[in-house]
Amino acid sequence: MTLLNLVLFFILLLVCMLFWQSRGIAEAAMKHVKQYCDKNGLQVISVSLQKRKIALVQGKPGWNSTYQFEFSGNKEDTYTGNIVLLNKHAKHIDVPAYKVE
Repeated sequence: MTLLNLVLFFILLLVCMLFWQSRGIAEAAMKHVKQYCDKNGLQVISVSLQKRKIALVQGKPGWNSTYQFEFSGNKEDTYTGNIVLLNKHAKHIDVPAYKVE
C-alpha cells in the first residue's frame, strides 16, 4: 500500500464520517421540529438545511446548523420557521405569527 493510497483511504473515510454525522443532525432537526409542532398543534410540511458551519461547542469543534421548516396551523396557509441546532441539540426555534383553526 503506497502513501497515496493511504491518504486517499483516509480522505474517503473522512467524507463518509461527515456524511453520516450530517444525516444524524438532519434527523435530529426533524425530530425537534415535529416535537415543537405536535406540542403547538401544527402540521409539519417540510424541513431543509439553510446553512451549516463549524463552531466550538463547549470547547470542542461541532456543527452550528440552521434548518428552515414549513408548517401550517389551519391546513390552508403555510408559514416558514427556523431552528438552530448545536450538533444535535436545539438551541432555539423561531416561528412567525400564524393562524390556527
